[in-house]
Amino acid sequence: MIISPNAPGDVRHRDREGVVLAVRTATDGLVHARVTKTYSQLGPVVIVDFVGRQRLDTPVFESAAILIHLAHAYPAANLAPPAGTTGHARFLQWMSFMSSNVYESVLRIYYPERYSTSGAAASAEIKQQAVADYVRHLEVIHDTLSPYVLGEKLSAADPYLYMLAAWYPGESAVLHARLPKLAQHAELLRQRAHSG
Repeated sequence: MIISPNAPGDVRHRDREGVVLAVRTATDGLVHARVTKTYSQLGPVVIVDFVGRQRLDTPVFESAAILIHLAHAYPAANLAPPAGTTGHARFLQWMSFMSSNVYESVLRIYYPERYSTSGAAASAEIKQQAVADYVRHLEVIHDTLSPYVLGEKLSAADPYLYMLAAWYPGESAVLHARLPKLAQHAELLRQRAHSG
């Protein structure tokens, strides 16, 4: 889930109901979101039900959906290019690509038994293919990083990529040696999280 202690951002408060997260934005200070971790049949699910002081009519889960919603709900924060532009189309393209390809590969890496009627018996082969797919999908994004997903400007797609790339099952140094622009991207986001 995008909202985690390892993600760029600044955790301001933890309570029994969830975590209040402050995300630094370009133009209007801080956007706060309360997240609640619950459990479904598929495992932990993180739900955003507050943004700022406003309760959402419908709590939202799925990290890509949360980020797209925040980008649309707070256009002044410049989390995505304006709707209807070529830049916005590219933003949606990469959010969809990461959600349907990179994230899906991660699920097969960490839950391979769910992807076969043989269960654990096929896990090793499923995981091996998932890691290969995961790296191949990251290579596609890597080739376009300049230095961010959408070019020179940070967007909500960047912390999503940061989170997904952090789930590499091996040593991050190995992945970063293979994909140096991804390493640069991760460092840029770490610097932003720790600045000012």
